[in-house]
Amino acid sequence: MLFVLLLVGAGIFYYAHRHASSYRPLLTRNPNAEPHFAVPSHPATSEGQTIQVPNNVPQGAVQNYQLITENDEFKIRKLQDTYTITIYAIINNPSQSAAYHQQLHDYKQAALTYLTQHGVDVNKVSIAYDPPEAANY
Repeated sequence: MLFVLLLVGAGIFYYAHRHASSYRPLLTRNPNAEPHFAVPSHPATSEGQTIQVPNNVPQGAVQNYQLITENDEFKIRKLQDTYTITIYAIINNPSQSAAYHQQLHDYKQAALTYLTQHGVDVNKVSIAYDPPEAANY
């Protein structure tokens, strides 16, 4: 009986060892290859950088803004003669409404101060705000 068990064990070991060395993965991955699910895209330029945009975004839909400045409170960009000020006020729930509105006010004033300090007369240029309600502060 012991002899049979040793014979079976040796056979299993031999089989496993022989076939383990010939194992080949069914799929291989080339880390330099494009993923097969890549979305067809075309280049677009904005804020001085060229980016890839999916082909379902029409040519010319991405505007080439000039980035003026960006920090934790706001971003200022310029497109032709219009400045766009994006305010990074945060609201996570309705109870933070007052703090959100205060941030809109404070961050907007900081952005306008930045423009003024850099020679822009904020009373004579076109300014758009994102979110739009920042214009009210």
